[in-house]
Amino acid sequence: MSAAIVGGGIVLGINMFKRSVFNVRMLFIVLISLFIFMYEMISGSSLWYWGIKNYDKNIVAHIEDLMRLSVYVPISAIFPGIVYGFSIMEERNSGFLKTELSRINKKSYIRKKIITAGISGMTATLLPYILLVIISYAIGCTAATPTNGGFQIQTWMWTKYMYIWGGFFYILCEGLRFALHGIFWALFSMFVSLVINNRYVAYIIPYIFDQISEILVRQVYVFSKIYQFVPHFLLKASFPDGTWIGKPYLLYILYIAVLAIAIRGVFLYQCRKGKI
Repeated sequence: MSAAIVGGGIVLGINMFKRSVFNVRMLFIVLISLFIFMYEMISGSSLWYWGIKNYDKNIVAHIEDLMRLSVYVPISAIFPGIVYGFSIMEERNSGFLKTELSRINKKSYIRKKIITAGISGMTATLLPYILLVIISYAIGCTAATPTNGGFQIQTWMWTKYMYIWGGFFYILCEGLRFALHGIFWALFSMFVSLVINNRYVAYIIPYIFDQISEILVRQVYVFSKIYQFVPHFLLKASFPDGTWIGKPYLLYILYIAVLAIAIRGVFLYQCRKGKI
């Protein structure tokens, strides 16, 4: 019996991974995200005016402008959960979850679910970013150096690091934030799907939480650094000079760990109470 349970758990983990990454929703989210960036790149970053041959903006200024001007950041909280974060609610409502839990260990199930949801969310945000960076270099973005123009922010937390490897160090750090951003919002969506059974309400909650927290914090952030702890501001991490560059990453990891523990606790509680 134990061998059958272990075997079933392995098969379930593989199937979860396939469903969490290789699906139509993932393709849709990646294409939509890339479209948003490309639209801003063409219309807002002067690519339409200068053309590819004359587009020599440095890579750090280019990426930072896209992050600052495009609508991706304000709506990015929605994307990671759509792919797979809400799947536990869909499985519960369809009756699939109850059948599945009769064959495998509940703790093993929720552990695999958390991991695969995180991988799915990470892919949904990181893949468009990687494609964006490739396209940016392909159209002629130059290395970031103190003499090649572009913006030169003197009070930015990345000022000391933006020229390392011609700006590629910053590109890698931004990519890591995209990955953590996807994991965080995918798990946030999973937590919401455990406590709210209405799919349409659950789908919009991450966006509402993101926007309300941003609005509330903007009322006091001029006088306080509290905004640096709000998820909405962690993706851009446009914090002032003197801020430790590891701060957004540490906060992301802390929030992800808290969400993972909360999801596990709520799930097992609902199983004991017969709600799942």
